[in-house]
Amino acid sequence: MMESASIPGAPFKGVNRKTLGEHVGDYSSTLYKWAEYLVNNWHMRNSEKSVYSLSELTRKMHDIPFNEEIDLTKNLFGKPFQPKQANNRKPVYFAKGLHYYRLDNMQYLGNNTYNLSYTEVDKHGDELVEQYRNEDFLQTQNVQINSLWDLYNVIGGIESMELSNTGELTYSDNSLNMLYNYVINVGSIIDTNASSELNQSTVR
Repeated sequence: MMESASIPGAPFKGVNRKTLGEHVGDYSSTLYKWAEYLVNNWHMRNSEKSVYSLSELTRKMHDIPFNEEIDLTKNLFGKPFQPKQANNRKPVYFAKGLHYYRLDNMQYLGNNTYNLSYTEVDKHGDELVEQYRNEDFLQTQNVQINSLWDLYNVIGGIESMELSNTGELTYSDNSLNMLYNYVINVGSIIDTNASSELNQSTVR
């Protein structure tokens, strides 16, 4: 307990811990100790102002540029692959400030550049009528996606949301799950990021 309490960022009790391990050889043994951090969207949102920002840690892990052109709108077999498919065919919601949005479509322009289609919605996920929309500050044209971190932010990032059982939008880990689905469905991501392998346990 005392060891776990000494971890930087220990306020996230029950999820961060120090682990001990031992390697025994023929004539010696070595004791290992390391810190483990659970990284999900909740922890990233709540550690943004901390010197131990998990969002910054995740950025450093995933902001490695693709080393070739990747079309994220096609799967391994060249078939169309849109954000909703990466989200298990559920709408892709996220928040920006006090506003809620749905990512509807990504159009590939070449050179890792996309046009994005967003729709502003209310807290129930219903499309707002034109006069109440406020989409001006969202970049939709010529959006560069050059790394997994870029993709993560386009699909909602730390403000990813989903419809709860009450019918209202609530924060979720959908963007992390979608990132994993992109990796396993768009083969060139795996090929171009072999030096920074991403598996489901890392994302979660």
